[in-house]
Formats: sequence, structure tokens, C-alpha cells
Amino acid sequence: MKNAFEEFSKNAPPQGAISNGRTENDFQLPIELSYEIDAWGRVRKNVESHREAAQASAADLATVNLPMHAQLALFYFQARSLDAQEQLLQSTVAQYEQALQLNQVRFQGGVGSEVEVEQARTQLETTRAQAPDVGVLRAQCEHAVATLIGKPATSFSLAPLPLRTPPPPIPTGVPSELLERRPDIASAERSMAAANARIGVAKAAYYPLLSLTAAGGFESGAITTLLQGPAGLWSVGGQAIQTLFDGGRRRAASDQAVAAYDQTVAKLCLPASSRWKTISRRYASLRTKPKRRMKQSLQPRNHWTSRFSDTKVALPASWK
Repeated sequence: MKNAFEEFSKNAPPQGAISNGRTENDFQLPIELSYEIDAWGRVRKNVESHREAAQASAADLATVNLPMHAQLALFYFQARSLDAQEQLLQSTVAQYEQALQLNQVRFQGGVGSEVEVEQARTQLETTRAQAPDVGVLRAQCEHAVATLIGKPATSFSLAPLPLRTPPPPIPTGVPSELLERRPDIASAERSMAAANARIGVAKAAYYPLLSLTAAGGFESGAITTLLQGPAGLWSVGGQAIQTLFDGGRRRAASDQAVAAYDQTVAKLCLPASSRWKTISRRYASLRTKPKRRMKQSLQPRNHWTSRFSDTKVALPASWK
């Protein structure tokens, strides 16, 4: 259905007139405008679906970037932990050297046995042998950091900096809103919103398409009178297009949109519980691992302190 108001150019050649073999010119300078009335929200929902899909794509990109950043942080703190381990090894080696000298003094004084001296020497050399392995692991972590930040391993180095500050305290409870910070959850939620908007687009197809059109310009049989007032023409009209029979196409499109929405809801809701369990397990491990590692790191020093705390032997002056 179409309704229009229009005015024709007075300088245009007569339409349908007999030219008697003559050639006539018809110069036109048209301007046309068209506007679709979004009465049923089809355009609005279509824009909304594409906007949500773009946000879902951005979340997918963040999902790819997040493991890379996590690996970078992991390798960095592993390097710092190895720096602390190397420092601990150096301190332990110094204590084992003192213990070896102590056993030698006790053996020379007739208090200890040669077996104790050899045991102390073996323990010292075993601890010294661990230093190259720590250095190799530290170099591997340094090269991994260089690769992740896009720099050649030969031109990148991390200065030794042992971790001295304890990790920040972990709160006793973690809010469920923590899941919203995961990019994969955000991507699933944005995909669900885009699918919901596409349902609106499918529903709007049941209603007529309304549009306004406007045309104007100039028309004349001679180019010298093309831009004169009588040569002007214009028309304004409205249009409504309604599909009467489509063989069930619109109903199928609507059912497809609803099914796609249900699929995105399932993708969002079902894995959320497993992801929450994963966060809870890692949260629990973060609370227990620091204490266990602290006890292991203090074990060698406590061992030698308890072993020789009751021994009273005169130490050389160079030890003091």
C-alpha cells in the first residue's frame, strides 16, 4: 500500500506526446530520501543484537588474552620464587659449611667421629649440586617471560629479586559476583543477550514494514532551464508492506531464534557451577600452599639448629 503527494516539473517534455520522429532531451537532477519507521522495534532489536555480539567477541578476545597474562604472571613469580630458593640454598650451604667445619673440629678434638664428618660433607655437596638446577629453571622462566612479552630471550633479563613480602591475605568468603569477572562468563552472557534481541527481530517480521519516502529535484527538456523554479518537482509518500503468505517461514525463524536463545542460556548456566567449583578449589589451595611451602623452606635451618644446639665447642676466630 502506498500513498503519495507530488508535483511535476512544468519544463519537462510532455509525457506520451507524439514526437513525429524528433529527438527530445529530458534532463533530471533527482534527490531521494527514505526513512523506515521502527514501529515494531525491528531495527532497534537488530542493532542491539549486533552490539551484544560485538561485546561477546570482545569477551572472547579477553578469554584468549587472560591465559596469556596468567602464564606471564606465573612465570614471573616462579622466577622470583627461584630467586628466593637460590638465596635459601646459599644460606643453607653457608650453614652446612659451618657444620662441616664444626664436625672436623669435633673429630680433631676426639669428640666426634669421621662418619659424622663425611655425612656433613655429603650433605654439603648434595646441597651445592642443587644450585645449577635452580639456575636452569630460573633461566627457563626468564626466557618464557621474554617470549610472552614479545622480546628476544638474548636481550631480556630479570634482575634477581627474591620474594620477601608475604602474599596478601585471602578473605574468608568469596562473593558469587566473582564469576562476572571471567571473560568466558561475560561472553556467554553477551551471546545470550544477542540471542534474546534476535527473538525481537523475528517477532517484528509478523508486522508490516512502514516507511516514508521523499523525492525532489529538477527536470527540464533544456539544460538552460534545468535549475529554474518551474523545473522543480517533488513527491512525498508513505508505504506499508505486509507479507500475507510465507509458507511458515516467519514462524520457523521465530522458533529458531527461541531455540538459539535457549541454547545460549544452557551454555551460560550449566558450566557456571563447574567454574564456580574450580574457583573454590583453587581458592582453597591458595590458602593452604603458602603455609606448607613456608614449613618446607624452614626445615633445613631448623634441622641444623636442633642438631648442634647442645654442642659446646670452641669456634675458630675467623667464624666470629
